[in-house]
Amino acid sequence: MNSYTQNIDIASIGKGKAFNINGGLSSNMVYKPTAKTSTEEFNYYMQGSLNLSFYMFTMPISYSISNDESLLNSDSPFDFNTLSLHPTYKWVSLHIGDVNMSFSPYTLNGYQFTGGGMDLSPPIGLKISAMGGELIKPVKYNSQDISIEPQYKRMGYGIKLGLSRDQYNIGLILFTAKDEISSIGILPEDSEISPKENLAIQLDASLSAIENIEITVMYASSAITKNSLSDTGNNKKEGLASLLINNKSSTEYYDAVSTDINTKIGKYNLGIGYQRVDTGYETLGVLYSNNDFENIQLSVGSSFMGGKLGVNTSFGYQRDDLSNIKENTTIRNIASLSLNYAQSKKTSYTASYSDTSSFTSAKLNQFDTINDDNLLDNALDTLDYKQLTRSASFSMQTNISKKKDIVKSITTNYNVSQTANEQAGIIRIGALSTFHNMGGGYSVNIKEKDLSYSTMLNITYSTVGRDKSYTVGPTASVRKGFWDKKMSSSISSSYNQTQSETSTSRNMNMRFNNSYTLKEKHVFALNSVYSVKWLDAGNTENISFTFSYNYSF
Repeated sequence: MNSYTQNIDIASIGKGKAFNINGGLSSNMVYKPTAKTSTEEFNYYMQGSLNLSFYMFTMPISYSISNDESLLNSDSPFDFNTLSLHPTYKWVSLHIGDVNMSFSPYTLNGYQFTGGGMDLSPPIGLKISAMGGELIKPVKYNSQDISIEPQYKRMGYGIKLGLSRDQYNIGLILFTAKDEISSIGILPEDSEISPKENLAIQLDASLSAIENIEITVMYASSAITKNSLSDTGNNKKEGLASLLINNKSSTEYYDAVSTDINTKIGKYNLGIGYQRVDTGYETLGVLYSNNDFENIQLSVGSSFMGGKLGVNTSFGYQRDDLSNIKENTTIRNIASLSLNYAQSKKTSYTASYSDTSSFTSAKLNQFDTINDDNLLDNALDTLDYKQLTRSASFSMQTNISKKKDIVKSITTNYNVSQTANEQAGIIRIGALSTFHNMGGGYSVNIKEKDLSYSTMLNITYSTVGRDKSYTVGPTASVRKGFWDKKMSSSISSSYNQTQSETSTSRNMNMRFNNSYTLKEKHVFALNSVYSVKWLDAGNTENISFTFSYNYSF
């Protein structure tokens, strides 16, 4: 739940002001003199919140406004220009206007809607959340502009219940959404737009009654009708959601399940998890969701050397094509190891390694083999395909300061990743790619002078197939505070050059940041970015200025 809230302590009643008001606003204006169009040259963004309170009652109000066409004309059902109210009294919170709420990734998850919602959390271990409103605004068919895709008005409603106790938790989620058929009139006969309907249910529970063992289980069921105008269907009903929705010929049913078991044996933390999401699983309360996979994971973690060394490792197995309808099936084996070592308060090290193997095998039609006239049978090599991915990283940070008011640190890092495509047990020339990333930096922070500066060098070397290239360049920055930290100025610059066997490119950018705080409530900032790219095909130059103002009261 993204909302503005304010909590008032009951003990404060009668001791402070009965009525209080606070909040803030922020505005940003971006000017790009090198922009290609006038609409991109100048944009503004304004956001703010206002909190009204009277003893135990609070009324947060938030808004956002912009003229950025990339936001206003987005295909997303969300509006950037929004206004919302969030009145709160004790354990009751309401959300009114353009708001978003999250129940779970399999029902309703962060979907912005216009309407209302509430969160109730009485001091008895019970939590109730509910919502209702317009998920998508109607867009009528425009015969003069067929690029505008019509859209039915979509309404959604949901409720989430949760009960918490010392040794267990249980929860129930119900979410339904439906397009209003009469909201956009008659569509052309060849239109592929159809009204949809959805019902999603989720049950979850966790148990910690057994010492050092915690078990969590989840089951979600979604029934979605792709065309509400379709006839009553005889298709097979599956899942819990099928019991509460009218079955149509276009209705499809999906399930998702997961379980996790975590325990501690001695100083070792052990965990095992299982997750399965049906092919095509979707709900109208989630913009995008992963589906068609089954995953099993085992994790082990512990600490040694008096807590200085932490070791965590995990092993996983994943496969797709659960419905056996794809031409290829992919199986992944994943292993990872991470180490964290704190040598002292000044020096620490981290290291990690991961290894992923993806096996893809095609399903053969027996007649493809019978009728094969390729004497070399090279095509069969593609039926046993394996993708290997390995990566490792190491980083170190050490503080070399000898004075308490001066912090000097050195950081180094190295990352390497490698991918290879293996067919029929052979990695052919050009099927191996390796990426090396190295960096080292030095930074100083002088607290007494409110001054800090840093330098860093980054190097990347890669071999992609038969092509080799490298990028190298330094970065430097300086920040200084003035007038008892009321003003802060910084400048940073970076330059890098990329060289391959066929081309050369160079990049340079400079950033200037300045901010000033007036009477602890007003913050003015002026930032600019200047960048230049030198390419074989020609040079490009960009500059932008951003002025921002923030006010809190």
